[in-house]
Amino acid sequence: MTNTPTAQDDTTAQAGASQGDALAQLEALLQKTRAGKGGRAGMGGMPGGDPGMPSPEEMQAQAEALARAEAEKQAAFEAQQAQAELERQQALAEQQHKMAELAHTPQYQARVKQTQHEQEKKQEEQAAHDGHQILQITTKKL
Repeated sequence: MTNTPTAQDDTTAQAGASQGDALAQLEALLQKTRAGKGGRAGMGGMPGGDPGMPSPEEMQAQAEALARAEAEKQAAFEAQQAQAELERQQALAEQQHKMAELAHTPQYQARVKQTQHEQEKKQEEQAAHDGHQILQITTKKL
């Protein structure tokens, strides 16, 4: 299918954007943590710094893992949406085909004729009734 490479290109572009967002979030968290520690803020990610603080490499790895997971979720969602749309289109085509076949059945033709006959009968009764009312009105006026 020609849509598959495009979808992969889109997810790659989205993964880059998600990765940037995840990195920004992690960096903001790191800055908050450093600000909370006061004087030791500059040594947080350095060797020999606070052992509870992750190193920049670890943060980068976490951000990449987050970005990959987000991209996989997005790709799975898009694939699911595409599959649902395909199924909907197939069901619609099948229903249209059945409706086209239905118009050629004897039962449908008989029902159409019956409905037309009923409508003609109602129109005749209405016309007769309307004419009758008009005659009564004119007779009362004279």
